[in-house]
Amino acid sequence: DDIVIGYSAFHLYEEWYEYNENSCYIADTEKSIKKFIKRAMFNIDDYKIVPVKKNDILKDYGCSCGKFAMEPKSLKRLKKISGLSCQAKEYYEGDPYLFAVEID
Repeated sequence: DDIVIGYSAFHLYEEWYEYNENSCYIADTEKSIKKFIKRAMFNIDDYKIVPVKKNDILKDYGCSCGKFAMEPKSLKRLKKISGLSCQAKEYYEGDPYLFAVEID
């Protein structure tokens, strides 16, 4: 339960999580999520970097109805969780490489 799956960015003033289209974005590392939000329309200082754990995923983290845009290492950590079923498809071949993940 304490294993960090990945990292997300919470916008402090608007009170929402950064998304990639309709999926809550979960990065492999804090450095990677910071790289992602540098491309956002708000200043990086307007965000709080949040570690995402198993229970967060089970409670529909980011209010995305179980849909996530995940970087490869985050997806690998997610798949190691026993009792959790998910579907993952290659989503974007870029930097970083992303997977569209849906929790069953």
